[in-house]
Amino acid sequence: MLIHLVLTAAFRLQAQIFPIQANTQLMPPYSPYLTDYTTPGSQKLMVQLRVNDPTLSEYRCKLRITIEGVGITLRTKQHFAPAAITLEGGGIPQIFYGEDLIDYFHPDNLDFAGLSKNEFNNTGRLPEGVYRFSVE
Repeated sequence: MLIHLVLTAAFRLQAQIFPIQANTQLMPPYSPYLTDYTTPGSQKLMVQLRVNDPTLSEYRCKLRITIEGVGITLRTKQHFAPAAITLEGGGIPQIFYGEDLIDYFHPDNLDFAGLSKNEFNNTGRLPEGVYRFSVE
């Protein structure tokens, strides 16, 4: 009986449709300076967003950007209220570059953990290390 319940729950989870799919791409050479990813024309950061739910003709959203390294996390503040992004429905991907998302990378709009905002502002860069950029 217990196995039957678990299988049913797993099936329902797989059938769930998430309205938005986000893919993030960074172009080498990689830089510890976040401003290098948001400089107009640089196209070092690309975020592709797509509305997956076929019942939506458009979808207004805001993003949460997370940059994680060993012991360091920078994340969009929960109450940061940028202009909403309106995505067109139909499953057609829309591409945004770093310059389109510049407000998300401003230190005043980020929560810092493992690195203080003052430390970051003093150098303008992330400490040496490996980082993962993600967009939700």
